[in-house]
Amino acid sequence: MAQVNVGRRKLLTVLLNNSDKLDLGIEEYPVEKNMYKATLENSGIHREIKGGWKIVPPKDSIYLKVWSIIEDFFKNAKEEAQNFLL
Repeated sequence: MAQVNVGRRKLLTVLLNNSDKLDLGIEEYPVEKNMYKATLENSGIHREIKGGWKIVPPKDSIYLKVWSIIEDFFKNAKEEAQNFLL
């Protein structure tokens, strides 16, 4: 379980710093690359558009509801503090 927690933290770090790179710049296959492939790549959230890698709304409608909830959370957080409860 510790590897998963470390992988999740590393994935968030590379997501913030390397969203313009193929596979978020992750080389080989550490835990975070498997997480990336299973979530961000497979959903189409991280994909190549016009020659550059971008974070964009998912292609598959299965993920759009979650995307909308996250988007609303961040929009509302600009105006006032938000609780992050699931």
